Amino acid sequence: MPCQDVTESIFVALDVNECLVDYELRKRTCGAEVGHPSLLLAPLLGRGVAELAALQPSEVLELAEARDEDAEFLCLKHFVALQEAVAALSGETSGRPDSACEISRISYEPDGRLELEGLLRVDLLTERIKACGNCRGCGRRETSAAASVA
Repeated sequence: MPCQDVTESIFVALDVNECLVDYELRKRTCGAEVGHPSLLLAPLLGRGVAELAALQPSEVLELAEARDEDAEFLCLKHFVALQEAVAALSGETSGRPDSACEISRISYEPDGRLELEGLLRVDLLTERIKACGNCRGCGRRETSAAASVA
């Protein structure tokens, strides 16, 4: 029977310079992966909080080399989740239960890493993904269509 709880959990780790060193996105109840749990880690590794916040969806899709709609959706899902977690961690959003990313735990580790665990409201993330994934505002879909015609 499918799970009724679609809440997702996110783990984010930053180094002492507030640069991304790790993250994982999973379903909250069963721990199942949402795509690969660290789908965007390689292209975003070492980027600072301000840089992550400023990245545009089209840039992430290019960096991740998303080739089809399913890959694009998963990349955008991970990207939006990561941006929401970083926004909560930096105080840009409240991190309360009514926000897209509810902070469950923040800790400083002995090695200097700052870690966040949070719960993601999928309904709010999905609205943001729809807005940045299919509106053609970033030019990603238009560029893809033009390339396939050429």
